[in-house]
Amino acid sequence: VSEFGRLIVDVPNQGQRDSLLAASSIGSVRILLDRDALEQRLSKLVSQTVGASMFTLLLGSGLFIILLRRSLQVIAPLTEATKKVAEGDLYATVPVSSADELGELAKCFNSMTEQLLHTTVSKNYVDNVIRSMTDLLIVFSPDGTIRSVNHAALNLLGYEEQELLGQDGALLFPSHHNPLDGETYQNMLRQGAVHQMAITCLAKNGRTFPLLWSAAVMQGEDGLIEGIACIAKDRTERDQEEEQIRLQGTALESAANAVMIMDRIGRITWVNPSFTSLTGYTADDVLGRNVRSLTAEQQAQPFYQNQWQTIMRGKVWHGESTNRKKDGSLYTEEETITPVRDRKGEISHFISIKQDVTKRKQAVETIQDAHQKLKALDQLRSQFFADISHELRTPLTVIRGEAEVTLRGKEKPIAEYRATLERIVQLSSQMNKLVGDILFLAR
Repeated sequence: VSEFGRLIVDVPNQGQRDSLLAASSIGSVRILLDRDALEQRLSKLVSQTVGASMFTLLLGSGLFIILLRRSLQVIAPLTEATKKVAEGDLYATVPVSSADELGELAKCFNSMTEQLLHTTVSKNYVDNVIRSMTDLLIVFSPDGTIRSVNHAALNLLGYEEQELLGQDGALLFPSHHNPLDGETYQNMLRQGAVHQMAITCLAKNGRTFPLLWSAAVMQGEDGLIEGIACIAKDRTERDQEEEQIRLQGTALESAANAVMIMDRIGRITWVNPSFTSLTGYTADDVLGRNVRSLTAEQQAQPFYQNQWQTIMRGKVWHGESTNRKKDGSLYTEEETITPVRDRKGEISHFISIKQDVTKRKQAVETIQDAHQKLKALDQLRSQFFADISHELRTPLTVIRGEAEVTLRGKEKPIAEYRATLERIVQLSSQMNKLVGDILFLAR
């Protein structure tokens, strides 16, 4: 018996039990329930269950709101920081206010932006370096298409970047000189790089440029070829400079005057064939030797000191000196030494231009001797004519005087006139002889 009803068990007697056993039944159980009490109990249980559920719901909602607020404290700044990063502000960070999963999320976000910032800064740095390069930089895909090109290449070739990206690299080369085709390309793939190869590049306007080309194969971690990075330098100015140097070298080689180049300590570094013709020394004889070894002892030491001091001050020296040939003979040379400065403005070498003036000096000395002789002859001539003048004037003066005295004087005996005439005849004979001597000397 309980508050909900009663439980009744019917037990048969012995005779009934035997018959029931034969029929597989030994009795019966009856349950009598109190419906009103049961409904009240069920109603109470339902109320308790609903109350507990409401309490659990309210408690869960409160906890959810608390957790939501905490989440929003991280998610809202995280969302804002994400927007800033998307807009390019890589310095945006999220404050870490807890050590739970949301705090770890904030830490991971900050770490990600820091790594992204470093990567972006490094990329920007590399981009700036590439943008500032004066040499051409072109990156090709393994199939030869253009993947990247820097400003120097665009400026030289006359293209816009979008005109080249994705295009076949053959666009940049003449058909007969494409380094990305044929044996040249295969050799580059086998060796992994090619250095300082002379090629010709084709600009947008059809103009060709000589380039000095270096290329390297880019491989990934798996060993597969990812591309080919090529750096090229415009050889136009270099070729012009080389041609200018070649012409200058040819001019020096072909110069009639001897040319010698020496460094700032006087060591000979180059001579032309005319130097050999002048001195008898070949290039092998003098290269590396000091120029002083070719001088003669006849030249005073102060002469060379003055010469060296002049050129070390950066001034041109010009003068004559006596030097010795390979066979030991002396000769006189006229020399001009010009200092040569390097790109820093410092004297690095000297160029000496020489010519043999021995014969000219001898000719000058001969002319000077002849001049002295002519000068002496002129003096002799002057003295000669002075003597002639005296020798002629004296008899003429006497003759004239005798004649004038005779004409102005009184008549004299014939004997006196005879003496005067004899004197005149004598003086005339002397003058006649003197004139004959002059004519003889004039022949």
